[in-house]
Amino acid sequence: MAMPKTSTYAPYLFNKTADFGTTKSVTNENTGVSEPTFDKQFTLHVYPQKRSLDMQYRALGTDYQDARTLVIRHNKRVTQSLRVKYEGKKYKIISISPCLLYTSDAADD
Repeated sequence: MAMPKTSTYAPYLFNKTADFGTTKSVTNENTGVSEPTFDKQFTLHVYPQKRSLDMQYRALGTDYQDARTLVIRHNKRVTQSLRVKYEGKKYKIISISPCLLYTSDAADD
């Protein structure tokens, strides 16, 4: 899939927040079973970018088919090993480009 060219985004577009963190195992006191939980490390303002029709067609059959695009300001703390919690749902980071962050549904791992 061709990456969109770098754009500038107005600050008012970054009106949503997302939590960035890792998944760690915590033992359930009642059952003794190890369960994955989200361990929040920091929060950033994001702009959930909508896809054009062309971008949707290009994404079919690729890793980006079910991905959400979150735009963030440059931040060195964001790496592909992190998970993102956005609007109550957990995502894994599948790609980071200079100004875009592509995420997909995270399996509870």
